Amino acid sequence: MKNLLLSVIFLLFGSSILAQPLEEWRRWYGGSKNDYAFDVEQTIDGGYVVAGATQSDDGDVTGHHGQNETDFWVIKLSESGDIAWQKALGGSSWDEARSIRQTNDGGYIVAGSSESNDGDVSGNHGSKDYWIVKLNETGDIVWQKSLGGSGEDQPFEIQETSDGGYIAVGFSHSNDGDVSGNHGDADYWVVKLNATGNIQWQKSLGGASIDEALSVQQARNGGYIVAGVSRSTDGQVAGNHGGMDYWVVKLNDSGDTEWQKCLGGSSNETPYSIRQAYDGGYVLAGWTISTDGDVSGHHGDADFWVVKLDEAGNLEWQKCLGGSDGDVAYTLEITKDGSYIIAGYSKSTDGDATSNIGQTDWWVVKLNGTGHLIWQKNIGDPYSDAIQSIQETDDGGYIAAGSATLANFNGDGFASTYFKVAKLRLTNSALQGYLRLDPEHDCQADATELPLSGWVVRAVGQSTFYAVTDATGHYLMPVDTGSYQVSAVPPNGFWGSCNSPVAVQAMNDTLLVDFPQRPLIECPYLTVDIAAPFLRRCFDNTYTVQYCNQGTLTAEDAFVEVSLDAAMQFVSATLPVSSQNGNTLTFQLGDVGINACGSFQITAHLSCDNTVIGQTHCTEAHIFPDSSCIQTNTQWDGSTIEVQAICTGDSVVFILYNTGTGDMSEQRQYIIIEDDLVLMHEEFQLDALQSLQVGVVAAGTTLHLEAQQAPTHPTGFTSAGATIEGCNGWTGLGLFGQWPVNIPNFFADTDCQPNIGSFDPNDKTAFPTGFGEEHLIEQNQDLEYVLRFQNTGTDTAFKVVVMDVLPEELDLTTLRPGASSHPYTWSVTPEGRPLFLFDNILLPDST
Repeated sequence: MKNLLLSVIFLLFGSSILAQPLEEWRRWYGGSKNDYAFDVEQTIDGGYVVAGATQSDDGDVTGHHGQNETDFWVIKLSESGDIAWQKALGGSSWDEARSIRQTNDGGYIVAGSSESNDGDVSGNHGSKDYWIVKLNETGDIVWQKSLGGSGEDQPFEIQETSDGGYIAVGFSHSNDGDVSGNHGDADYWVVKLNATGNIQWQKSLGGASIDEALSVQQARNGGYIVAGVSRSTDGQVAGNHGGMDYWVVKLNDSGDTEWQKCLGGSSNETPYSIRQAYDGGYVLAGWTISTDGDVSGHHGDADFWVVKLDEAGNLEWQKCLGGSDGDVAYTLEITKDGSYIIAGYSKSTDGDATSNIGQTDWWVVKLNGTGHLIWQKNIGDPYSDAIQSIQETDDGGYIAAGSATLANFNGDGFASTYFKVAKLRLTNSALQGYLRLDPEHDCQADATELPLSGWVVRAVGQSTFYAVTDATGHYLMPVDTGSYQVSAVPPNGFWGSCNSPVAVQAMNDTLLVDFPQRPLIECPYLTVDIAAPFLRRCFDNTYTVQYCNQGTLTAEDAFVEVSLDAAMQFVSATLPVSSQNGNTLTFQLGDVGINACGSFQITAHLSCDNTVIGQTHCTEAHIFPDSSCIQTNTQWDGSTIEVQAICTGDSVVFILYNTGTGDMSEQRQYIIIEDDLVLMHEEFQLDALQSLQVGVVAAGTTLHLEAQQAPTHPTGFTSAGATIEGCNGWTGLGLFGQWPVNIPNFFADTDCQPNIGSFDPNDKTAFPTGFGEEHLIEQNQDLEYVLRFQNTGTDTAFKVVVMDVLPEELDLTTLRPGASSHPYTWSVTPEGRPLFLFDNILLPDST
């Protein structure tokens, strides 16, 4: 046993190792169709402007010009991410904004491609043109220009120049109209405009194959630095290594070439961003799959590839970043300290990339001036993400924008793509430690003691941060600098922490805060949860039963009784049935250890006979041993009220039971609600084991009786209730779930849900549903959320991540993940967003 003098240990690291970004906020913008963000910039008022494309004409989007075609979409955000204004710009065909910059007059210059020649667009030359739009500070069009020829012409970046004009780069297939000098196929097309959008000069650069310019910056020593991808080996291109190369071209102020460099290996590379470093050289970021030539240190598949050139274009250093899967950088900026912030997406979970959340995650890395990795961060959503643009903000943080394809749990479809914008801030502070069982009650940590996984740790200060312990009992929580009260939140009153809460001062260091947990009550504490994704008449349906021991002793010879709904017939189970009595099934679990969980599934057939679409079916699970070791309040009278509802033909009989060992010490009330109206309320008082019957005329409506529990009942429940529908007809379907299923013990759970004829494969439902359009519920009501998802794609899903943003009114420390159709692990972000990871789920496609 190790002797610890302090429960808080300070681990001091250099800030270059420790600095990590925290999310200040994360927002999604768009409508019911697809919306793609490509560029973001902080504005002079401290807010942000984002540009991209939208197919939507609802939600956040108004003024869309086409049908399913995209418009330019420009949104102006406040400092906190609220929309100040938005503009959909374009015509009846395809229009896509790729680059935006705030101009010196407070307005904006936007560049993208357009196939339109109506609406906001005029002067199209044929196919796709460069479409350059000057906006004023409120997003109104000042002027617009269509530039190009009869072929396809697309710009990727525009910048305001020191003379008040603009420089735009992309590619062109044209050799007419505004375009001249094309070398064959696609060429770099560099266009210099004056302040009113008129062409001052244009240059076609390249060779006989494909050459596409993707990034440009005006150089401090005069002229322009342009980067893109080239397949050519002739014309103006020299030194191609094979396949696609980074191709960097330095132009003078008139657009004449000063030098050019091909960078890469025998396979393919594409750079998406180039910036001039503080030393006068240039830094590029993109991706590579090469392992030779200029490329070394490749990890596998595509890697971020960062290249540093001197002022003359000579290679100074290069860096491959990533893991064994695909990692692509789209954006690079120079930070105030001379470092490099690079972002894109990552599919990897190894190498330089860790903690991948979705199919592809936003991935942000920071390198110092010599290419050393300072930090990296995944910012993922449940499906796929890619950062297209990142910029350092005035406060030393970062603003990032891109697209997120999300599983939609609002019933509007599965995969919609949205603008995604995140504000990051840096922190050099973190808390970490272990939660372990302390059976000797000596409040000393020992690595050999039982780790406690799935516990929430909370740090409360000026802001509140969260973490969840992993399988080893470890937690890691980045925090802002400041003072915090740090505590481990036990699942019940059986546990006590030796040192919780702990007061800490986080000041650019890592604090080690362990929480040895000692038993206050030595007793098992079994919980059970039962759930089904949906119920369909005339089909087999599958329930999952999850059980856990949240107590401080092993539960010996545990078993679960499952009582199926009367309309169901047992088919099979993944655990042997030890006995069956009608629709009640018993499953032996054996011993369930401390902090251990398990699950099994039951298949039951829901009858076609005597059931109707929308009818609610209730199945209950009860786990044993179910004796409570909680010391009861001396003021509790020993009563426990339970309620049952029975249909007797033309009436409903509610039976109130006092199943406790004590008489009710005073009268309490019950109320009966018909649909959503109070039918009656009366007082009642029952001795131990006494019952009371209350009859109500039945007319097919939904009836609910709610009875008050003893105010000091040890379960904490304040009431017990029962609900019934469809007695003497079916006139009140759909209201059953607005009341909670109140079972006055810890050891049972009931799943009540209506059968359905068809279902949306992706939704989130809360129980109880509450009353009225606002879904009103009582204060301190427990809520149970059910998330359903299906793979509607065309290939097997190997990993699914569900992320939720809980309302501020909900207490994250009370979150208890329950039964699931597939195994999962869960965690929370420091800001308190729950994440559920289904790894290696092998979810079949919709075909």
